[in-house]
Amino acid sequence: MDPDEEAATIDDFFSDEGQDSSQSSDEDDLDEIMPSSVGGKVLTVKPAAGKDKKKKRKKKTVGPSSALPSADLTPAEFRKRGKELIDFIADYLEGSRDRPVNHSAIQGYLFRKMPKVPPSHAVSMDDVYREIKQFIFPGLPQWQSPKHHALLPAGGSYASVLGSILCDGLGCIGFTWADCPAATELEMLVMNWLAYLMDLPIDFHFFGKGSPSGAGGGGGGILQTSTTEALMTVMASAKRKMLGILRETNSKETEWELQDKFMVYCSEQAHPSLERVCEIAGVKLKRLWTDREGIMHGDTLRFAIEKDRSKGYYPILVVATVGTIASTSVDQIGKIGPLLDKEANNHPKIWFHIESGYAGSSFICREYQPLLHGIDYADSFSMSAHKWMPIHMDCACLWVKRVSNLTQTFACEDPDGPLYIAPDDKNIMADYRAWSLPMTRRFRAMKMM
Repeated sequence: MDPDEEAATIDDFFSDEGQDSSQSSDEDDLDEIMPSSVGGKVLTVKPAAGKDKKKKRKKKTVGPSSALPSADLTPAEFRKRGKELIDFIADYLEGSRDRPVNHSAIQGYLFRKMPKVPPSHAVSMDDVYREIKQFIFPGLPQWQSPKHHALLPAGGSYASVLGSILCDGLGCIGFTWADCPAATELEMLVMNWLAYLMDLPIDFHFFGKGSPSGAGGGGGGILQTSTTEALMTVMASAKRKMLGILRETNSKETEWELQDKFMVYCSEQAHPSLERVCEIAGVKLKRLWTDREGIMHGDTLRFAIEKDRSKGYYPILVVATVGTIASTSVDQIGKIGPLLDKEANNHPKIWFHIESGYAGSSFICREYQPLLHGIDYADSFSMSAHKWMPIHMDCACLWVKRVSNLTQTFACEDPDGPLYIAPDDKNIMADYRAWSLPMTRRFRAMKMM
């Protein structure tokens, strides 16, 4: 690589190279580039340095309808262009084997090549395809190539692409069952299907034990964006649950004083996002020693918990990993689970989560299912279907034994709040808006149907 290119500054990103002459950034062209008003209010632009400040400009007072004309396609155009796009994607994927696996881009390459301002008019699809080939392709590593062995497997398939098109094309936003019954119930179904394929305990299934809404101890699963979101969901729920227990038994310390003593445990091989999750949650994280095979042992955990309790800390969560992303090591969940159960006889129960974001898909194969021995003791389990399975990102999966632990953490129960977030006591289906941080949710289950 040319050392001069490596030393590029931010000024180089805004050079005139690749600038469309019809899209000048001069003040005289601004009226053609952006609307002159927003909400009926006049937008004024100061002259750029070096321009003639005496030149008077006529202010425009056109209302909101002065926005750019719609660039959407007609139904007929959509059918035509949609078929072209499928061919375009198929050609790209079919040729991935013959392309270099790594990209050829240097930092800032798009800033040098593409226009500095948005287009003043709709761009034809032919121009879009041309620009993708000219500008985007050089910055694409071939993740779907059979020669790609870096980082982690990125699942994908033609069927998953079609599922994503359906997800966007149907245009549903799944707040609740009432907002989109199909999105809610299909997600519940595919989570049950996947739990069945991996032979997860019946407690993790919808309609397993108790009611599907969580009352009476019912479990179930939810599709999320990533392992990080799954860990954040579990962390918030474990923290709230422990705070509720301690507030009833400890009247001397405030909520903030209690939280400052919360401790989370994982192995030194565990998912790196756990550190960020703990920082956001305001709790302490202790990474424990592993043996030469990267395994966290039950005795190591027991010693750490006993030592921290003697110092006044409150253990709230243990994250064991089955198939770490660093080394595919498997923690001793068969010993950790009974240890935490026994520990709960004298102390508030510690939430036990099993994280298998990297290798979780392998448990569809029966020969690998013995690695999950001890999962019966877990309160929750997560894996990423977009790793190893032929499913595109984002598609992470989280199961819990007691849905009520999530809904008591994330439900919006403000009696004066808007109706669309009001709880429905008659609903026996999953109320996914109350299961995690996001309220609006994509129809991800369509990719797994």
